[in-house]
Amino acid sequence: MINSNNTTLLNVKLNSTEKKITNIEDVNCIMSVSYRIKDDKVMLWFQTSCKEGNDVIFEMECEYKCPIEEYDDEKEMIMNLVSNVSPKVEELVALFTSQMLVDA
Repeated sequence: MINSNNTTLLNVKLNSTEKKITNIEDVNCIMSVSYRIKDDKVMLWFQTSCKEGNDVIFEMECEYKCPIEEYDDEKEMIMNLVSNVSPKVEELVALFTSQMLVDA
């Protein structure tokens, strides 16, 4: 069983190229996730790379700690955790992306 109420953001690392976004329509962000189970916790590590065309705007890494109880299917549990946590990561990406926009 997943206890999503106690999911904790442990750290965020942002590497910015300090390039400004000129056309939001050309921005693509790719997110990947990996995990590790340790004791009664799942550690989720998200890596996100945001580019405008071929230019890297920023790269971000986030680590979350998610407590768990019993589970029958590890893959299903991880997919549920990722689907619960990824909107939080997307909010961080949106926040950082908005800070990189060129004022019109």
